[in-house]
Amino acid sequence: MARHPLTYTKENLNKIMNKPLRLGIGKRNSDEITEVLEGQIVKCTLASNPPHLPAIARFETNDGELKRFDFFEIKQIEILEN
Repeated sequence: MARHPLTYTKENLNKIMNKPLRLGIGKRNSDEITEVLEGQIVKCTLASNPPHLPAIARFETNDGELKRFDFFEIKQIEILEN
């Protein structure tokens, strides 16, 4: 089941870190998904101001390519294994 990325907080970020994911990616100010990638989030930077929500994700695709997305570019996150 896909979830909106802004439902994740620093307390539950471990649910998506280093796990097989499918990300729906799009422009910051749009809900439209323009790209779908599979891989895993290998690093996540939190916002400096409270409540310290996830801000930047470093994503490694299944092809080994490293990409960087802010959480406003990620439109949905689907965990591929339970």
